[in-house]
Amino acid sequence: MNNYNKSGEFVESNRKAWNQAALHHHDATWEKLVSNFSNPNYTYFPDWEKEILISLGINGKRIAQPCCNNGRELLSLLRLGAKQCVGFELSDEFVKMGNALSNHCKTPVEFVQCNALDIPTQYHSQFDVVFISVGTLCWFNNMDFFFNSCNKLLSPKGEFWIIDTHPILDMFVPGGSATQIATSYFRTEPFVDTEGLDYFTGKKYESAPTISFPYRLSDIFQALIKADLAIKDFREFDREISLGFPQFNNPDCPKPPLSFFIHAKH
Repeated sequence: MNNYNKSGEFVESNRKAWNQAALHHHDATWEKLVSNFSNPNYTYFPDWEKEILISLGINGKRIAQPCCNNGRELLSLLRLGAKQCVGFELSDEFVKMGNALSNHCKTPVEFVQCNALDIPTQYHSQFDVVFISVGTLCWFNNMDFFFNSCNKLLSPKGEFWIIDTHPILDMFVPGGSATQIATSYFRTEPFVDTEGLDYFTGKKYESAPTISFPYRLSDIFQALIKADLAIKDFREFDREISLGFPQFNNPDCPKPPLSFFIHAKH
C-alpha cells in the first residue's frame, strides 16, 4: 500500500500544489469574480444550492469552512445573512486571494492558514455550522480524523452542511468515457497526479504531486455517527459540480449520482 496512506507527508506536497494552482485560478477567474461580487446581490452559489442553504436557516449563523479556497462561498453566505464566517485553508496563496476578495467586497471574512486536521484551539466551540463544500473530502485519508477535527469547531447544538462531489465519480476517468468504469468504488490506493489543478480551464502544467483519496458515502456516515451527530437530511443529485467530469454534462447521458447533500446535527 502506498505510504501516503500512513503518513502526513502528503499535506506539504498538496500545499505546494495548491499554491501553484492559485496562480492559475487567479489568472482564469479573478477578473470575473471581482466583477460578479461588485454586484451586492451576487452570490457564488447556483440556485439549487442556494435554495438548500437558505432552507437550513443561514440568518445569524456563525459558519466555519475547512478548505475554503478563496472564500467566495463564505462571502456568499455572509450576503445571505450569516453573522460570521471563518475559513480554514491549507494554501497560503488562496488565503491571500481570499483576503483580497474580502477587502474588495468590504465584507469581513477571517482566513486562517492551517491544515484542517490541526485547526487552532481558539476556534473550538465557536461555530453554529461547519460548511463542507465541493472538492473538500477527497483530500483526507481518514474521515474519522477529519470530522472529529471539524466537530471540535461546533457549539453544543452545532451542525454540518455538506455539499460535495459524489464518491462514485472516482470510478471514472476525468473527461473520459461516461460508460467505462476505470477503478473500483472500494479502491483504497490514493490518486497521485502531477498535471496541475486548473479545473477552470483544464490546462495541464507540471505541478508538485497532488495526493487525493478515494472514499465511500459510508465513510462519511460512519464518521458523523461516531461524532454523535444525527443525519437530518440526505440527497443525491445528477449535477456535476466538480468541473472534472464534463462527460456527464450531456443531457442524453445516463448518469450515476454526481453530487450529494448531507445535513447532520447534534
